[in-house]
Amino acid sequence: MKRTLLILFIILIQSVAFGQKRLEIANDLFSKQNYVEALKAYQSIIKREKSPDKKKYVSFQMGECYRHLLNYKEAKQWYSNAINFGYEDPIVFLHMGDMLLGLEEFNTSISYFQKYLERNPDDPMAQKKLQSAQFSNENYKKESLFIIQDEATLNSEFQEWGIAYLENVAKFFGTDKKAVERYNLQFDIETKLFNSYVFYYAIQSKTLKERIVFASTKSYGGKVDKRTGEGYSNIYQSKLDKKTQQWELPDELSNKINSDYYDGFLSYDKANKIAYFMNCGGTRGTRSSCDIYFSYHNTETDTWSDPEIFPFNSDAYDIGYPSISDDGKTLFFASDMPGGLGGYDLYKIEKTEEGWGTP
Repeated sequence: MKRTLLILFIILIQSVAFGQKRLEIANDLFSKQNYVEALKAYQSIIKREKSPDKKKYVSFQMGECYRHLLNYKEAKQWYSNAINFGYEDPIVFLHMGDMLLGLEEFNTSISYFQKYLERNPDDPMAQKKLQSAQFSNENYKKESLFIIQDEATLNSEFQEWGIAYLENVAKFFGTDKKAVERYNLQFDIETKLFNSYVFYYAIQSKTLKERIVFASTKSYGGKVDKRTGEGYSNIYQSKLDKKTQQWELPDELSNKINSDYYDGFLSYDKANKIAYFMNCGGTRGTRSSCDIYFSYHNTETDTWSDPEIFPFNSDAYDIGYPSISDDGKTLFFASDMPGGLGGYDLYKIEKTEEGWGTP
């Protein structure tokens, strides 16, 4: 009998230790922002877990994974589970309110923001979120001042964002009369360029709204972002068909600008033909920070120079989301550099004859 009890005790200890190890692995994946694999690890734990304390913690962590993966419906469900299991950190009410706000369940969202504020009354961000939910609840069904429609050609099942406009350029061989006629129809022609050394014409339109660029997480280069389970963000382009007034199917802007890692938020300086964009991880995935790069645009050949890292960058913090002024002399960006108000703050940097100054 004693021998049997000893064996059962050893099995119990091993089971507890193994369960703790699985939780440590899941938490490590989460801390590394590998949300897809962390979610799988937490799902494996929740199926076997009997302890209410661990169930409420793992449920909350699953909600966090789904929140980072932008799956608001599943995040809502797991935050609800965590609350029902007795999860005590009030942050669960704040995040639950966020998910409900995103799902347009405004009344319930208001109640969760209020629950959070009862415990953290001085949180300014939570106060603004409550105001946003209240405003949405009062105004959501009112007639909109704008008509919003899906740009189906540009959108995909993945994420698209961060649009900018570029000058439109077409290239064709000078003997191609049909191409000349086609592009005469398609372009508000402002510049024609002839290059005898390769014998082609380039037609350049300076109307920026004829070519759009944007970021998308469609798989480019085959690499997958472990945070999202989708491809790394890269920059795509589409040209406007002026006959149909529809955007053409997008393609990658340039393999010189796009890397195997995160690229996005391009801003174009028309005055100086320079594109500024954000890259995270470096062009070879060797940097730990997000940085601003720039590339020169040759409007005769519609090609781009090798990207260069912006003079003001750091390994210690992120710099990104560039927006260049019309004259190309002021660059606005966001950064979590020391000295800000907390998190990411907005900065600007001025360009003089001697180069870029300091933010």
